[in-house]
This record gives sequence, C-alpha cells and structure tokens, in this order.
Amino acid sequence: MVIGGYVQQWESEELLPLTWENIADLSINFVQANKNVIIDYVALPVEVEKFSHKIYTEVKNVEVICCFMGGW
Repeated sequence: MVIGGYVQQWESEELLPLTWENIADLSINFVQANKNVIIDYVALPVEVEKFSHKIYTEVKNVEVICCFMGGW
C-alpha cells in the first residue's frame, strides 16, 4: 500500500516507516498462508534490517533474501 500526497513516501519521515510496516504486515500474512512473497521496492540496508527483524519475529522457518543493485 502506497500513500501519496505532496511528498513522495520515500522522502517523508512520516510515510516511509508506515510504508515499510504495511509491506511487512502484508508479507507476514501471505507467508503464513504458505505463499511466496517477492517485494520489488527500493530500500536502504537499514530498512531491510528492520523489515527482516519484524518478519523473523512473527514467522518461523522463513528466509529473507535481499538483492542490492549497484549504481551505474
């Protein structure tokens, strides 16, 4: 779920954490329903760390794989 407005969610100190919380909650729901989850979103390492921590806290036997693309 992405919330729009005058500021892009990735530039907002208020919306970015909410966006990642929603992504994590939806991911948890799908994983608990035995579905694979792929997230295609730009993320900083600190965001991935927080996301992974929330997932590992809620779901057992899950693997989070992250692919960082280099700049060009």
